[in-house]
Amino acid sequence: MVIGAGGTGSTGGSVPSSAAAPGQQILLAAATTAEKTPAESGTYWYLRTESTDWRSESWTRRDGRTWVRGDKTGGTVMELPLPTPFRLGGPDVTFDQLQELPTEPAALKQWIARSVRNSDVRTSAGKPDAAMREQMVFDGLFSLVAQLPAPPKVRAAAFHAIAAYPEVASTGATDGGEGLLIRLGAGSAARLVIDPATARIRKTSFYVTADGARISREGDGMFALTAEWTDRLPR
Repeated sequence: MVIGAGGTGSTGGSVPSSAAAPGQQILLAAATTAEKTPAESGTYWYLRTESTDWRSESWTRRDGRTWVRGDKTGGTVMELPLPTPFRLGGPDVTFDQLQELPTEPAALKQWIARSVRNSDVRTSAGKPDAAMREQMVFDGLFSLVAQLPAPPKVRAAAFHAIAAYPEVASTGATDGGEGLLIRLGAGSAARLVIDPATARIRKTSFYVTADGARISREGDGMFALTAEWTDRLPR
């Protein structure tokens, strides 16, 4: 199901560790790990999302060429013609733009918000309203830590910005890492599982597709995520 939901009301700045709630502490620890993790390299940025009834894979080169495999391709690897390969919530971004994003949390969130506001993104209801734009900003921050080949310092800034959202709760240790529940307003929420050793999002209740759709799981359902560099493009 493709959905959009309400606003967040966050400043997007850093949360002092001394004042952080348990869920925020998990995100701040992930930010520290992300910043210290050496940048990786490879020929293709590989992203896999899967659940009990869904599997989608993509391989993207730095020049933007993208190949996909999933239910819609009948299990065959096919090149996907995209003018710009990555989605930062709503707007398109290139690999080079990802490398130049702000590394300070508030500035990063403002950059995404400005890009959303100035973009020509449309929803089924038309031009996004203020609440939908806030949703897209959160989705952009999430994409940086979960789906996109962002540099370590950019990922760290995105974790800090997410930690600054007002309703971030720990749901405890679970398979794959530490569970989080982030309430986003208007009854919307995001559920994540973070691996604290790698600062990678292992599971999520939603993700953003290459064409900008927001795919969400109902109830307790979640997608497993794999995001990494590889030198191999399957045929």
